[in-house]
Amino acid sequence: MVDNLRSGSILVVDDVPEHPRGLLGELADLVEIVHPDDISSNHLEKAHLVLVDHDLKSADWPTRANYPLACQPLDGVALGHLLLGHFRSSEFSHSPPTAVGVLSAQLDIITPGFDDVPEHIAARTSGLHWAFWKTPRSVDADEQPLTKRIQTLAESVMSLPDNWKEGKHLAHLWLLLGLDNSDVASWAHVGLNHALRSRPPLHELATWTSGLSVIRWLAQRVLPYPTFLLGLDSLAVRLGVMPNWFREQMKLGMPLEKLFQESEYRGILHGFLGRRWWIAGIDEQLQNAGPDVAFNRKKLAEMLKSEAKSDPALLPSDHTLVLDNRLVTSSATAPFSECVRLQLDDWPSFAEEPWTTIKLAQQSNRLRASVHFDDEERLANE
Repeated sequence: MVDNLRSGSILVVDDVPEHPRGLLGELADLVEIVHPDDISSNHLEKAHLVLVDHDLKSADWPTRANYPLACQPLDGVALGHLLLGHFRSSEFSHSPPTAVGVLSAQLDIITPGFDDVPEHIAARTSGLHWAFWKTPRSVDADEQPLTKRIQTLAESVMSLPDNWKEGKHLAHLWLLLGLDNSDVASWAHVGLNHALRSRPPLHELATWTSGLSVIRWLAQRVLPYPTFLLGLDSLAVRLGVMPNWFREQMKLGMPLEKLFQESEYRGILHGFLGRRWWIAGIDEQLQNAGPDVAFNRKKLAEMLKSEAKSDPALLPSDHTLVLDNRLVTSSATAPFSECVRLQLDDWPSFAEEPWTTIKLAQQSNRLRASVHFDDEERLANE
């Protein structure tokens, strides 16, 4: 990760500039905060991340009503897209490029009827690179605080190569995902192959967007889902243990946390949505732990007990993680016999199949409407 952010690298646009100053005080040396009327070419030339306040009130931006209708962005999403147009122009395009996101206390407005919407879903709906809640909403206790995540996003943009040229796309992805680290050398190529199965936009899209398509792919399509990178709960299920037990054992400095450090993801956006681990690295560690450890649940449990110095809370072999009404997991598991599959809008085809319990599906209109058509009869019978 680069460490060359400077004053103005992060531009925050707010119709009440005093509001974000307290919220983003830890980033005071990096952030410049301006009213929409005061955005200048100098701001756009310096910025590599622009965050626009979502709620732009007429009372705090009275001059907006004097502009032609086509020049009156009614909210931060609209203003963000206007600024994206400027960054696509030759005058303000630069390398590294500029990502644009929204900062909001009311992301639900972007997704009507979806209360407490996860950020990645709001980001996809908005069409911007990311959508931040001003106050924490994540159930993932290891997720970074808001200011750190904003800095992580800005640093990740700054890590993009100066020229995304055809023929070097794999080399760029290799570096951005942190696969050049000597600690991962033995399984790095397997990890790259896993990543390529997740359809990273490396060719025309990466060239046209100066690599921002890769940022969007990783933030919106990979990190929020169980893909080639696994969060704590998904990793626990893969290891055959209860997620809550595993979370306790994976606190910083604990024996299991130290054991799996070499498989932890260290590329761009590291920690942005919580810690993640490479499936390729975990699989190799298990294969190296002893004969059949990777394929024998009893031997795997013995290995974990030996390393953790604690009896693992074993997960029944017929259990899976289940999604709640927010379409995220929260350490809850259930037997497959009590679950149904979901066909969710925009769920990546390369991610593990999502499940929820029959009970939750019956209680939630959103989940019920998304039950896989082959499982609808089971839902009705219950």
